[in-house]
Order: sequence, then C-alpha cells, then structure tokens
Amino acid sequence: MQDVTGLPRYFWRRAFAYIIDTIAIELVLTVLFYALALATPWNIGFSPFNSIACDQVATGPLVDKVEAQWPLKPGEKRVNQICSVSHWDGHPSNGYFTTTVVAKSGATTYTRSVSTQVDQNGNAIDATSGVELSSLLPAVIFPLALAFFSANGRRTLGKMIMSLRVATIDSRLPTLEEAIYREVLKFLPLIGLALVVVVVVLLQSPVVADFDHMVASMRDGTAAPLGAKPWIYASILVAGLAWWLFPLAIWRGQTFYDRVSGCKVLRT
Repeated sequence: MQDVTGLPRYFWRRAFAYIIDTIAIELVLTVLFYALALATPWNIGFSPFNSIACDQVATGPLVDKVEAQWPLKPGEKRVNQICSVSHWDGHPSNGYFTTTVVAKSGATTYTRSVSTQVDQNGNAIDATSGVELSSLLPAVIFPLALAFFSANGRRTLGKMIMSLRVATIDSRLPTLEEAIYREVLKFLPLIGLALVVVVVVLLQSPVVADFDHMVASMRDGTAAPLGAKPWIYASILVAGLAWWLFPLAIWRGQTFYDRVSGCKVLRT
C-alpha cells in the first residue's frame, strides 16, 4: 500500500471547497424544487426561505381537549402553540397545533410533544409531526451529489476552484461506487443524526388514527420521549468533531473516511 503520511492537509482548501459545494448544491436544489412546486401540487418542504411563525394560545378547541385528556402532574408545565408555515413557493400556509409538556428530574429536562394540522377553526384534521422529515433530504442528497461529481474523472465545483481532486490510494480516479462509499463515510455523523431525528419523530408522533389517540399515547408514556435526552445529540456532535477534525489535527496523510475508503486528496 502506498505511503501517504507525507501528503499535506490542504485544510483551508478542503474547507473552502466544501463551503462552495454546499452553496452550489443548495442553489441547484432550490431552483429544482421551486420548479417542481410550480408545475405540481407537491410541497416538498425543502427550502431556506420557508418561515415558521408560532404563537402561544390559552384557549381553543384543542387546548380544552388536551387540558381535559392530559392533566398535568406536579412539577409539569404545558405550552400550547398554533404555528403557521409560510412557503416560499406560493403553496398555501400550513397551520398546526402543538402542545408540549415539560418536566424536570434533577438537572435533566424532559419534554413530550404532540402536533396535528388544524383547519381554520382550530380543529384537528390530521395527526402529524411538527417536524418535517423532508428537512432530512440533505443527508441523502449531499453525499450522492458530491459522489457523482467526484467519480470517473469529474470534480465538484469547490474542488475545481480550489485545485483539489479525489483519487484512490494507488492514484486512480475513483469509480462512482468508490466515490459513493467515500461520501457516505464522510457524512456518517450527519447520517447518524438524521436517523436519530427519524426515530424521535416516529416515537413522539406515532402513526395513529386520530389526535385523541396520540394525546393518550403521550400521556400514558407509550411513546418514549427520546427527544428529551440531549446526551444523544451531544454524543453525535462529539463523534462528528472526532471524525472530521481529529485526523486533521493528528495528521497521517488521510482523514478517517479517506483511510477506510482507500482514497486521498491531491492538489492538481
């Protein structure tokens, strides 16, 4: 195997290349999804221009319902909100009601939350999550896009501008399969975070027939409040810093994901 311990870090070149690639992919996706939104009834929900406005409410049909069906225990408090999502693509604003119960146990704060879409009168019309899973699209699209533009002699826009190229350890140009493997490994902490978010959404907003069933599920604890455990997210953050920054600080010619995938980054 070729010795790569003498290869330079190219830290700033790699950092700026990543920033350029992120901006470029965001712009392309924004244009693509805007075109789809104009041509179809789909609301993909992926855009940096969508806005959410939430107001606390003290009265209303769903407020009365959750107060009656989910009484608070000593030390708990509840926050009821009506939120509106304004879409940049011209689709009608979505309204949803969210009730969140907060409790403390020592230094740990636990939250349980239920959300549902509402009609103009504030009545539940659909049991749904307040978190849009479509926001996880970058965790899938980014690795695949970067892999496509790193394979078979191609370069991403950022690497082209910063005069960098991905090669295999024996200085071949990576195939598409090799590039995908490398990019999936690169984004492993973010993919792990995306999976955690999916689990949190599914546990906190179980697929049930109606809003009453969802409230009862949260009240009785049959949907575990995984999202109330911040150490999960802290652990992923620490893992990400170790995965991306530690090998650059203790440099041995490759990042961890390059070493596992049998690749290296060259200046051309």
